[in-house]
Amino acid sequence: MSTEEQFIYSMVLSDHYFKADTLEEISRSMLRGDPMPRLSKEQEAEVRRQYLPEYKRMKEMLGGLSTVKQGRTTDKKRGIWSRILGR
Repeated sequence: MSTEEQFIYSMVLSDHYFKADTLEEISRSMLRGDPMPRLSKEQEAEVRRQYLPEYKRMKEMLGGLSTVKQGRTTDKKRGIWSRILGR
């Protein structure tokens, strides 16, 4: 799953769209090793339309996310504020 998809799904799998008990069941399911629930093509297109501009804005703020690979930063010595401020 790409970083873009991870961002989009993190926005969707929230209490904005689901009740807490549904999110807990999704969490338990994933902890058992079940795959993350997927959106239909229509739902994914709508979510991309909504959240892609925000993802691109965050990506620009963080310098293209060039230090993030598979959920881990490659430059562990730089703090979050250094990465955000580009110092």
